[in-house]
Amino acid sequence: VPASTGKVINATARDTRKQAVGGSQAEVPEKKRNGNDEDQYVVLASNTPTAFARGKGPTPAVAASSFCSNLTRIARTLEQLAMRLVEQAPVEALSLLLRALSLLEKALKVSLDDEQMGEPLRRDFTRTFAAAEKVERQLQSATLSCAEFCAVAQPNRAIFESAVQHAKDAAVVLSKGQEAGGWEATCHEKLTLSLLLLELLNSEADGEDVPAIAAYTAPIARLADE
Repeated sequence: VPASTGKVINATARDTRKQAVGGSQAEVPEKKRNGNDEDQYVVLASNTPTAFARGKGPTPAVAASSFCSNLTRIARTLEQLAMRLVEQAPVEALSLLLRALSLLEKALKVSLDDEQMGEPLRRDFTRTFAAAEKVERQLQSATLSCAEFCAVAQPNRAIFESAVQHAKDAAVVLSKGQEAGGWEATCHEKLTLSLLLLELLNSEADGEDVPAIAAYTAPIARLADE
């Protein structure tokens, strides 16, 4: 994503479509689903044009904030997964941390002109980078070869299991919510995080993995929209 993207995100609203130089990232107005004539801006990365890489809002600034928030939620979840796997599967952990860094880098490039948005992203990036360096040093000093570690590394499985677990947790909250009350926000947060993780996997999926992921995404998306 080129640095010039920041100019697009912070530009004033126009009636015409806006696109960043090189086409690697765009922010364009789209009609709202309810049929109103108002424009809603969307931020997306062309290499990952699925829902997880989008931010939506009535203005470019709001869309950019949504975009950064989505990527930050995914990155923090990947970081947490990595920390659980450091001892048993350091290569898997490193893979998750590097993927988190890639997402944070995209968010940082969108937030270049917004200090309030960029500062927490920089802290997250610095922390995750330090964690990745620590795992790398652990790998370098390990007695097992990298090939032996890689043979059992399955970062996508960890992401998928986390997505499913968040959906299950939401279902538990939903089943108990009628009695406890105040369940809507928690349930929606877990469902949307599950969808973000599944969309991350879907952005890199091919072959039979695509319908397999869709089979989980569709019912979770229906619950999230209710």
